[in-house]
Amino acid sequence: MEACLWELDEITGAIVDESLKIHQGLGPGLLESVYEAVLARALERRGFRVERQKLIRFEFDGMLFEEGFRIDLLVEGLVVVELKSVEALAPVYGKQVLTYLRLTGLQVGLLINLRSRNLEGGPPPYRQPLAGGRIARFADKPESGREAHSVTRRRGERGVGKGRLG
Repeated sequence: MEACLWELDEITGAIVDESLKIHQGLGPGLLESVYEAVLARALERRGFRVERQKLIRFEFDGMLFEEGFRIDLLVEGLVVVELKSVEALAPVYGKQVLTYLRLTGLQVGLLINLRSRNLEGGPPPYRQPLAGGRIARFADKPESGREAHSVTRRRGERGVGKGRLG
């Protein structure tokens, strides 16, 4: 499913904005399932279609996997959101999101660690290139003085502009 960049920016911006609000309101240290439920509800209140624990089937080498993996949140059928509540993100988590993108054919994934002490922003999400992809990582402190961006929206009341996260 091909999406316009502005549409992806709108969706990912809302996800990051709501994640920041949840982190500020609830703080770190809860179970992933709590953050997942709260984030899904917040996004639904903003008018987004959200699927929780979305089962993904895929085929490999003639084998069909009916329940190959579960996506924590799938927003608008376009953005994969993998939530974590861990002390530090292991490199395998980013690879997990990239694999989800490759197997679903989707372009954008967010990896959000809500257990980090300061929820800081990383680079904005990127479209997945033809082979492979990149993920946005919202959990670890960015380089000193670097700003995180949640792109100003082009429609509706969902825009926030850019600013420091945390």
